[in-house]
Amino acid sequence: MLQSAQELLEKVKPYLVQVDHFCKEYELIDKVQADHCGLKCSTTEVYESQRKLFEYTSRFVYQSIISQRRISIIGLGNGLTSAIGEYNYLELSDQKPDGSQKDMFDHCEVVPVGISYDGLIAFLKERGVILKETVKLHHTTYDTVLPSGFIIKFSREMLVDKIKREEMFLV
Repeated sequence: MLQSAQELLEKVKPYLVQVDHFCKEYELIDKVQADHCGLKCSTTEVYESQRKLFEYTSRFVYQSIISQRRISIIGLGNGLTSAIGEYNYLELSDQKPDGSQKDMFDHCEVVPVGISYDGLIAFLKERGVILKETVKLHHTTYDTVLPSGFIIKFSREMLVDKIKREEMFLV
């Protein structure tokens, strides 16, 4: 049983080292910026207990309903350092309605800097990176899967910017 948010975040660090190696190998260090890491939960109880780990140590916890489940965006008090900047956010996902999720860090999202999104995707394809376009109602990304199974999602914009634009408007 995990006792702290920091212990939980330690579990993603080996994956972020793999992302750093990928970014160096494909010359992305100055073309992408770290956005967030994604943590999936197998049950509502796991989701609630892991969210509670962050409630008093994070900058904020913001919850939305996306794809018929709760998703919390957590502003980390201390970001996770990487070659492409700080991962300052954690995306915590409750179990999907189909029950398919396992407890695991499964992805990180990065956004382009100094290059357009379309330019970044073309750059990756030119270098032979296998990308899969993932289209969802709320978000479209191009994804590549590392040998460990960890996914790098290339997104058009930072997740918090999308949330501010689409959910935090005054009526």
